Amino acid sequence: MSEFFGEAITSYEWVYVVAPGRVPALIRLLDGHDGDDVLALLAAYQQRAGGQISDMMKHPEVAADFSNWHS
Repeated sequence: MSEFFGEAITSYEWVYVVAPGRVPALIRLLDGHDGDDVLALLAAYQQRAGGQISDMMKHPEVAADFSNWHS
C-alpha cells in the first residue's frame, strides 16, 4: 500500500456496515437461509465474485454504509 499512498501509509482499511434490520435481506441475496452465518456467505460470494463485494453491499435492499481510512 505504501507504494501507492506514500511511505507514511502502512495500512488501509475498507469497512462496510450493514444495518441490523437489513441483514436478513443480505442473507437472502447471498442465497442463504435464516440461521446461516452471514460472514461465511459473504466470504463465499467474494470468492465467486473475484474478490469484489461492493455490488452486493450497494444493493438497495442492503444499502451498506462504506468507510475507509489509512494509518
